[in-house]
Amino acid sequence: MNISEAAQVSPEMCYAEGEGVKECIRYRRSTFSVFLRDEKNNPISKGNLSVFMKGTTEFQYSMANAGNGSYWVRYKTTAEPGEYKLFVTVDGQQIRGSPFFVTIEPGREEDETSLNAGFPRLLRISTSGKTVLSTLVPLSGSSLNSDDVFLLDNELTIFQWNSPNSSRVLKLSAGQIVKVLNYDRRSALVHHIIEHKEHLASLDSSSHHGEKELQLFFELLNEDSNEWTNPNKRFVGDSKEEGFLPKIYSVDDQENLELLVEGGGIKADLFRPDKLLILDTGFEIFSWEGRNCPNNLKRYAFQAGKDYVKQFKRPEGIIVTHILEGSEKWTMKHFMNQENHL
Repeated sequence: MNISEAAQVSPEMCYAEGEGVKECIRYRRSTFSVFLRDEKNNPISKGNLSVFMKGTTEFQYSMANAGNGSYWVRYKTTAEPGEYKLFVTVDGQQIRGSPFFVTIEPGREEDETSLNAGFPRLLRISTSGKTVLSTLVPLSGSSLNSDDVFLLDNELTIFQWNSPNSSRVLKLSAGQIVKVLNYDRRSALVHHIIEHKEHLASLDSSSHHGEKELQLFFELLNEDSNEWTNPNKRFVGDSKEEGFLPKIYSVDDQENLELLVEGGGIKADLFRPDKLLILDTGFEIFSWEGRNCPNNLKRYAFQAGKDYVKQFKRPEGIIVTHILEGSEKWTMKHFMNQENHL
């Protein structure tokens, strides 16, 4: 796809897609994508994009340029439930379909999340026996090693770092995680693969942006990219810690946790309608509420995830998501429906 640099943006040809232009939940972050086009409907990279919601001042948003003629927009509001008009403009003019009629559904203040919570983050894809592990590790170059695959997730962009000795299986497993994350983000995720060569001297990116994207990768890690093209560079993280085995817990009426499964073997039939469960994937925690869950546990459902983080000293900033039965994210389904075995 050719991205036009010289043409003028045409607001009437630009459009938006995603759940966020239809509905959102009060206190929760919502997202959508905006696609900029010129008068011939070609993608265009330039345009002064703005978003606002009429009828409330309790509205925050942020956005990032995906580099392919589209923008990823995040917003949240504490406005009272009801129908509101969401205006999306480029160069001061409304895009096609604007204003959008957005329904704000009731939400709970304790469920409030920040616009950029949990990002950027670094995941290590490794193995324990025949189980594939996805572990949240410190966002630092010292976390990288010569054997595993790493995913640097910046929400809009994800970098897959293939270490020199990483296996084909690990690379494929990392690709599967990127795939489900992309589903959850309405196919707005840009995926770059970086191969660290066996002599630790040469880096290649699958992105046509190449050097620019590679530089961003190291900036996010607070590293100097020049050091990583030095043939004398050695990995600090080769004496690696054990990866995190995925776990699922049941929460009883007294708000106590019972470990049901650790490692491979997490299956969908554990998710019964009368249960409140905590699923820890290693990089994201889900508090899953069955539709027939007792009322006292329904009230505790979101706090259960936060309490779990404190009790088990999970990494600061790890994403905790409250899920109602029937609205499972693709990332969660990935761990529900397979045994995570090689």
